[in-house]
Amino acid sequence: MKTVLITGASKGIGRATVEKFLSEGWKVFGVARTFIDPIVHENFEEVLFDLSQISNIPSLVEQVKVIDVLVNNAGVMNVERDVEIAINMIAPVELALAFESQMPQGGRVISVASIAGKTGHPDVWYGATKAAVINATKSLAKKFTGKIICNAVAPGPVDTEMLNQIPEERKKQLCDNAATGRIARPEEVAQTIYWLAVESPEQINGETINVNGGI
Repeated sequence: MKTVLITGASKGIGRATVEKFLSEGWKVFGVARTFIDPIVHENFEEVLFDLSQISNIPSLVEQVKVIDVLVNNAGVMNVERDVEIAINMIAPVELALAFESQMPQGGRVISVASIAGKTGHPDVWYGATKAAVINATKSLAKKFTGKIICNAVAPGPVDTEMLNQIPEERKKQLCDNAATGRIARPEEVAQTIYWLAVESPEQINGETINVNGGI
């Protein structure tokens, strides 16, 4: 049975991604600070961990040990600057580096960036950290020289709790600019993450896939 570790697994895109991998028969380690709504499944294991505590990442690796796929999904917006930088930017890179020796040839890292990493954002540090994820994805792909394939997804607005933090005027503007005329469902982002983890050719490496309805 293959194993995936998914951060920010308790809700939104992370939870949808957990459900997708479980439905495909994977062992899933779900990382979050809390699980208010527990995920009950024989192949799911909760890992309570605060990703803002970067120095503790080695203990997380030791707890989980070997994985086939890492999904860096956890992200925060409109919080204290250093927390935002730690969770959105530093943790994804440190996790990928820490798990490098714990992943097999052909292992995969998928990180969740954002359209904000390309267009900017009213929360300047959110936009900046998501842009960093896009760049780090390219850098990690080069560093791992094909042993581990690294890609990212850049969603536009998605129907999650985080969407509530976006002003209505901005949400309407984003929807109006989308060819589909709507926001994405978490399941659509999860399907893209799963494709990158399992089905995409290895020549897709260091790339960021937009999931934004054509904005």
